[in-house]
Amino acid sequence: MHEYRNFLARFALYDKIGICKYLESKAADGWMLVKMGDVFWTFKRIEPQKLKFSVVYFKNASEYDPRLTESQLRFQEYCEYTGWEFAASRAQTLVYYSENENAVPLETDAVVEVKSVHSVMWRRWLLPYVLLIFSQGLRLYTYLGRIAQDPVTSLLTGSITLIVIELVSILFCLSEAVEYIVWYMRAKRLAKLNGTFLSTKNYSNIKVMFVLITMLITLSASSFLSENSSDIFVLLLVIPYVIVLFWVRKSIVTFLKRFNIPKAINYLVTISVIVACVFVFSQIITEKIPWQSNYHIENFMTDEEFRAAAPLEISDFIQSEIDVTNSLVEEYKSESASQFRAEQSASSLTSDEKYTLAYTVFDIKIPFVRGLCVNKWFEQYFVFDNFLDRTGVSLDRISHRVISAKVWSADEAYILCIDGQAINRYLLCYGNKIVEFIPSWELTAEQVAVVAETFG
Repeated sequence: MHEYRNFLARFALYDKIGICKYLESKAADGWMLVKMGDVFWTFKRIEPQKLKFSVVYFKNASEYDPRLTESQLRFQEYCEYTGWEFAASRAQTLVYYSENENAVPLETDAVVEVKSVHSVMWRRWLLPYVLLIFSQGLRLYTYLGRIAQDPVTSLLTGSITLIVIELVSILFCLSEAVEYIVWYMRAKRLAKLNGTFLSTKNYSNIKVMFVLITMLITLSASSFLSENSSDIFVLLLVIPYVIVLFWVRKSIVTFLKRFNIPKAINYLVTISVIVACVFVFSQIITEKIPWQSNYHIENFMTDEEFRAAAPLEISDFIQSEIDVTNSLVEEYKSESASQFRAEQSASSLTSDEKYTLAYTVFDIKIPFVRGLCVNKWFEQYFVFDNFLDRTGVSLDRISHRVISAKVWSADEAYILCIDGQAINRYLLCYGNKIVEFIPSWELTAEQVAVVAETFG
């Protein structure tokens, strides 16, 4: 039979009454608290007995401190004198127990009790959630800004998945912060009115499970729609990595405390090691794992491979013999859109004429975003193709106009203009498909028909 057993910590650290009742029931079942972890609490098997528990908070206590402070030592002596024995602690949270049901309470003033809880919890509970809300809110604002400015590229890079994850995380942090603030305001008022300490029910574990399940479903849907399993693989790596990170942090703190390393040095060393671990993991994810490049796959193909993949090439338009000197195909996949981009250069064998052809086909999987993509396309057009860098043409000289969609067999058709003069850059819409078409020559009616037949 196991002497030690871990139980999930189901309480908010400011729920003193709930914690005490839980520990009393465990003692009655034959389990005594010996260690308070971040997620699990460790219990030791004892003879079932009726015990009384008390939770106390020390504002200046720290899990990095190798020894008790002077005030804690004095309080420890007072506890022993009044019949209370130390059970376990977690940073500023200390747990005591007594075999005497009528033992003198360690704290008798509810107003002071609430203040002592808040002096610890605003830094340990409220402030971290506020900082997380702020940082995640900035990222969410960035993602939304990218979609507003550049919807096509944003959809291709999976920004919708990131937005869902960030939004769920913000809602979780916000609910935890609001829940504590509401409890604190009510507890302070109740303590002043009738001198009692307000208990609470916190459902953090349920909310954490909801957040994780939501993220898993979002990433699974993204991987299924984009035929890319890298998101799920990342999640499967991150979960054990976070667990290991918690273990490393706890081990370093415990190890340094054994050698009486000062609190400040312990803290700096621990933080430095954690930052180094995060950096190394990030490098592995972004550089060493080959599937991370699935969002952007760039393949230099042979002529045969190019013809098999590309729906159009220069030979479909030019009847004379040509020599293909370069071909390139790029593919992007996401849950919202897939992109196929083809470029080809050729020289005529019967003349000195040269031809280049480039086109990008976006298959929009979410129908309602097509209009947004078309509207924003022209605002950001020159950015996609480095138009400004290559030509020196500024945005105020760029415009577009509607052309006949019928000849292209398209729903909508546009041509790009510089200083009001049309150039060979077209945007064609076919249902949920958007085609950017860029030939280097003036298209004839027969060549337009070829494009219409291919994409229409």
